[in-house]
Amino acid sequence: MEAPAPYGRERRVVERPRAAAAAHLGMADPAGVEHRDADQDPPLDPLAAGQPRIRGAGIARQRPGLAVHADPALATAVVPGMSALVAAPRPDLVIVSTLSDAVAVRLLLRTGVAVARFAAFDSFAEVIANIETLGAILGTEPRAAALVADLRRRLADVARQVAGRPAPRVLFYSRSGSTGGPGSLTDEMIALAGGYNVIRDTGITGHRRVTPELAIALQPEVIIVSDWSGSGAGEVDWLRDAPAWRQVPAVRDGRLHALRGAWVTSGSQFRVAGVEALARLLHPEVFADAAR
Repeated sequence: MEAPAPYGRERRVVERPRAAAAAHLGMADPAGVEHRDADQDPPLDPLAAGQPRIRGAGIARQRPGLAVHADPALATAVVPGMSALVAAPRPDLVIVSTLSDAVAVRLLLRTGVAVARFAAFDSFAEVIANIETLGAILGTEPRAAALVADLRRRLADVARQVAGRPAPRVLFYSRSGSTGGPGSLTDEMIALAGGYNVIRDTGITGHRRVTPELAIALQPEVIIVSDWSGSGAGEVDWLRDAPAWRQVPAVRDGRLHALRGAWVTSGSQFRVAGVEALARLLHPEVFADAAR
């Protein structure tokens, strides 16, 4: 990691998924933060409102929709967006990951901008470690501790409510065929929500792409897709309307669900909301009883 700690909190540019954690850990000081996220996470809104001096730009991302935008004029392309990224007001800190373009990161380092690199976010333990590290960088360890405590409490609440329940067969699947097996945060999320990840039947580990034929053969009872567009249920139409999928239990029984992108594909604390939402979908009877 190339950033000194603790770090000043006047203006920063951050990249998803670490942007979400940064907003909770001191980015919203009187100098201001403006995050404009394709997913518009509610916890960011009160921190961002009316604070134009800190601009968040999704630099070096190759996947559309995953960027944090403060200004439509800021290009998200790696090199064309670089001049805007380092222009005045100059960022104090840029947060990147292993998904960031290496050329862009090298260019940033040559400008003298401090860069913090986070390499691992494939489990909640790694997410927690990243939050704690970011808290140390920003000098906001108490906020980091509070955020971590809340994350752990919410995960424990879900675990208590779904304990002993039958585990439906769950598949996370994207239009590109991407999914996650053991060793991914996707797999841990499904297990914590009280489901069984059908990718475990294949021997696949980590994040991989699988063919539609393999996904269909796994006969999932529930299918989850990510919704970065905000279109909601329309995100599952491509599966519901495909003839080859019609006899898959999840499609036949109407258990196709689109969850917010930050909840199911980010490497931030927002994944705990994904666990909570998925648990309600997998075990509606449990949460219906709790609401009475």
